[in-house]
Amino acid sequence: MMTKKVIMKTSLAAPFGATDLRANILRYDTRQLHWAELQVIPTEQALWRRLDDALGELRWRMMFSMLEGQMICSLSHVDAGIVITRQGYSPRTDNAGISFFLAALRAAQMFGVGAELQGLPHIAVGLRQSDLSGRTVKDCFHVSRVDYDGSEIGGLEICDQYRRPRWPKTEDVQEGKPQKTVAIAVSKEKKPLLRQSSKQPVAEDSVMIRRIAACHTQPALMELFNKQPRMVDRPDVFDAIRNRMCALKTQKKLH
Repeated sequence: MMTKKVIMKTSLAAPFGATDLRANILRYDTRQLHWAELQVIPTEQALWRRLDDALGELRWRMMFSMLEGQMICSLSHVDAGIVITRQGYSPRTDNAGISFFLAALRAAQMFGVGAELQGLPHIAVGLRQSDLSGRTVKDCFHVSRVDYDGSEIGGLEICDQYRRPRWPKTEDVQEGKPQKTVAIAVSKEKKPLLRQSSKQPVAEDSVMIRRIAACHTQPALMELFNKQPRMVDRPDVFDAIRNRMCALKTQKKLH
């Protein structure tokens, strides 16, 4: 019988490459703070291929259902005459296709397939005019590079439609430089990109959070955000500015 340990070893033997991943837009704000939250997920073809490799061709099946606003995927694997079933859930959204796929991904991760994606950090980018189509964010972000540290993702880079690196923001990756220069700068830096964001000084974040709390109007908060658009790459600061904006909206409604 194929155990979960063997399944995980098999699936990780062929990790997702950059072309196997896509940057899915979870939510965005184009009216005030101009930011978008991204989620890195595999393409459908890549996920099905990994399931074939891990569970065996013609030895797995998926069944979908809905229950109280949740999309449910039941992934069954047949091994030695025994059927093993795992379920994945995802909230129902306006895009039913992506909701069902996310449920399928959760179910696959229960078998160890794509489990390395669960360790990715919060990914948010500041939006530019070229990212927008009216009030809607274009599907313009893609994964340009992914590196592995054992079985975990150690480095990840997301670019836009013009091949400009947008996440993570580092001192080596600066706006306006050609993509070739960016590639050289990144290759010289041996440390994984995902771990660079954790080096932001805690004291610097505390100062920025206090400045956010000192904003008493929405225009003042938006002006601060426009001067510091890269704060979206720092989860604590990003959460503080979102919470402050919600509080100011509530105060405005009450008055």
